[in-house]
Amino acid sequence: MTILKQKLDEARSKRKKHIIVNMQQVPFLSSGGIRVLLMYYKIMNAENGSFFVENPSENVQNVLGMTALEELLLKF
Repeated sequence: MTILKQKLDEARSKRKKHIIVNMQQVPFLSSGGIRVLLMYYKIMNAENGSFFVENPSENVQNVLGMTALEELLLKF
């Protein structure tokens, strides 16, 4: 289990309705990380909550931009 998924599972188990992930210190975002972010975006929306990424590092911002997920996941 990735650290990202573990932390998001913990937040969800506390019945959080809104999850914002600060990715300022994240140097690399793999395809597995993208999958986890999308999975939680879908889960939180299905539960009438919200899920966003904030303060992405330059690399994370580039990956989200290349995968057309910037508008979906980034909180401006």
